[in-house]
Amino acid sequence: MRLFGAGLVLALLGAAPITVPEWPVRLADEKPADLAEKFPNSASVALRLLNQQVEAKDEQAAGATLRKLADMGYALSAAGLEQVKRLLAPEVATKFLINAAALEQSAVRQTIPVAFGLVEAVAPQPGRRLATSGVTAKDLFLEARDKSWKPAGLPGLGSLTGLVTDPRSGTIWAASGVFDQSPAADDVFRGLIAFDPQSGKIRRKIAAPPDGSPSDITISADGTLYASDPISGAIYRAPPGEDRMDLLVRSGRLASPQGLALSADGLLLYVSDYRYGLAVIDLATRKLMRLAAEGPMMLNGIDGLMRRGSDLIGIQNGARPIRIVAIRLSRDGLRANQLRVLEQANPAWIEPTSGFTAGNRLVYVGNAAWDRYGTGGVVQGEGALVPTEIRSLPL
Repeated sequence: MRLFGAGLVLALLGAAPITVPEWPVRLADEKPADLAEKFPNSASVALRLLNQQVEAKDEQAAGATLRKLADMGYALSAAGLEQVKRLLAPEVATKFLINAAALEQSAVRQTIPVAFGLVEAVAPQPGRRLATSGVTAKDLFLEARDKSWKPAGLPGLGSLTGLVTDPRSGTIWAASGVFDQSPAADDVFRGLIAFDPQSGKIRRKIAAPPDGSPSDITISADGTLYASDPISGAIYRAPPGEDRMDLLVRSGRLASPQGLALSADGLLLYVSDYRYGLAVIDLATRKLMRLAAEGPMMLNGIDGLMRRGSDLIGIQNGARPIRIVAIRLSRDGLRANQLRVLEQANPAWIEPTSGFTAGNRLVYVGNAAWDRYGTGGVVQGEGALVPTEIRSLPL
C-alpha cells in the first residue's frame, strides 16, 4: 500500500530551538530511565524502559512509553500489539498499525548471483556501472558492460563491507575487516584499499589499528577517509597520503557505529550508532554530540547513511519497521528538523544495508542476508538463498 505518494511526514518544521546534547562518556550499566533521557530518539532504549515498566506493573508509565514509541514511528509486531493492547488508547493502537504499513517506492536495477555470497554495499564505477562488496567472498564484484558480474580477483583481503568512490579520481575505496561471517580470517588485511576499476588493481592500502575491522566509510573533499568499526566502537581517520588510520573516537564511546556522512562544509561527521541514534563529531575539536531532534523521531537502527543536500538519507534496518528515511538538518547541522519516510516495509526486502546517491536517486542493496551466514560464512537455516537485489529509489 502506498502512503501519501512521496512519503510520510513524521515531524514538522518550526519547533523552538533546543539544546545540543553531548554524547555520554560512559554507556555501560546505565539505568533504562537514564538512557531514555539521554537518548530520547532511540526506540531500542524506549523498549528496554518499557520492559522494565511492564515487569514493575507500572501501567501508567508503560502506556506513556508506548505512546512515545508510536509517535516516533515504531511498529509493534502483531504479537506485541496483542500483548499490550490493554495499555493502549485506541488512537495509539491505530498509530502503531499505520506505522507498520508498507510503502513501496523502489525498483530492482540489478541482481547479483547467489554464488557470490553475502553482499553488503554498492558504489558507482565509471560508465554508469556498479561495484559491490563481498563479505563471504572477500572480493569486489564489478558490473560489466553486458550487465554480468565479475569478481575483481583481489587476494589477501578480509571481508569487504563499506564502499565509497572518490569523485575526483574514480578510485573505489573498500573496507577490509574480520567479522563472524569471515571465512579463513587469519592473516588477512585489515584496513582500507584503493581499487582502480580501470586497471583492475589495488593502488593503495591504509592499515587499521591492530585488530581493527573498519566497516562503513566516507571520504571528504580533500581525500580524508573516515571509517567506523562496529566491533570495537571506534572511529578511524586517514588524512591524504597516510598509510595508517588513526583514532578519531576511541573504543567505548559508541556502542556500534555504522554509517558515516559528512556535512556540506566538511566540518561535521555524522555517525549512526545502531543502538542509540545519530552522533555528530565536530572534526576541529573532536567533540562528540548527539544529533538532537525537534520532534518525536526514531533515529536508532540506521545502517547505511549518506548526505544529500540538507538531508541525511538513512537505511534503517535495525528497527521496526525497516525503512529508508530522509532527515532534514538544521542550518548549523546539529539538529534534525524533520523526518520523512521514503520507503518502508517493502515485502521484497530481506535486509537493506547500504548504498549511494546519484542525482535524484538512491541506489542500495535491498536484500542482504546477514542472518543466513554463520561463523566462517557457512550458510545456515532452511530455505534457498536468493540473488542479491540492487534497488533504485527516487528521492
